[in-house]
Amino acid sequence: MPDLRALPEAERRSLAERAVELATARFAGDGFNCAESVLRGVAEALGLPASDSLIMAATPFGGGIGRAGAVCGALSGGAMVLGLAHGRTTPNAEQKEIAYGHALRLWQRFVEETGSESCRTINTLGFGHPDHKAFCTRVVAVGARLAAEELLGL
Repeated sequence: MPDLRALPEAERRSLAERAVELATARFAGDGFNCAESVLRGVAEALGLPASDSLIMAATPFGGGIGRAGAVCGALSGGAMVLGLAHGRTTPNAEQKEIAYGHALRLWQRFVEETGSESCRTINTLGFGHPDHKAFCTRVVAVGARLAAEELLGL
């Protein structure tokens, strides 16, 4: 994978904006859930390998894990895309700590901007509300932007 952090800042900012555009389009228009949208949008914008199997694995995280209202799917999808860049396939302790550091920074910034990690706290309208999709599109944008910024060093 190319070193995205070595790109000029203007190009990195443009990539982060593209990640938000792709993620929100997936969520608002294509029918994907929050976790799938953030994962796929950021991965596509940054050229990360997001197989169909990985997108399928993100599906149950929508709505805070099956609409349970637990950890926000936009945050879960963001953490998953961080794993594409910094995850491991062998029990390498150093790589685990790198991935954990990125995930913790994402979590901290997400909670700072949304007020919570919890879907039921963030989504005050509820899933059946007519404005739910518009409201959560903004949360998807936050998750995508923060994940992309973490990967791009912004």
